[in-house]
Amino acid sequence: MRVLALILSLVAAPAWGQSLAASLSGDWVGEGQQVGGDVWDILLHLHADGAVVDFPDIGCAAWWEFTEQRADQVSGVEHLAAGYDLCIDQSGIRLNADAKGGLRVTWTDPAGAVIATAALDRR
Repeated sequence: MRVLALILSLVAAPAWGQSLAASLSGDWVGEGQQVGGDVWDILLHLHADGAVVDFPDIGCAAWWEFTEQRADQVSGVEHLAAGYDLCIDQSGIRLNADAKGGLRVTWTDPAGAVIATAALDRR
């Protein structure tokens, strides 16, 4: 959690010109899983001009730059702030709300192949 607080105080995610849907803004928690691999905890703070994410189980932290917003999806890039030797920098990200009020996150490689997914709930 200390890493997340440090990132929130040091990293200013760039404004992306469009306001993130108010229904998605806030704090989210859950688990992510690499395709065919490890499971890890996620702490996410989503706000109007970006997001800050902490992966405490694996020692990584990042900020998300949103590049596109559609009615049903927000897309962007994950920029690592800690754990460069443990996590993949510059992964693509996609966020979708689910029917139960949760948040689904998908990470992709440069070719667009899914490399990890997460299911998050509001904290």
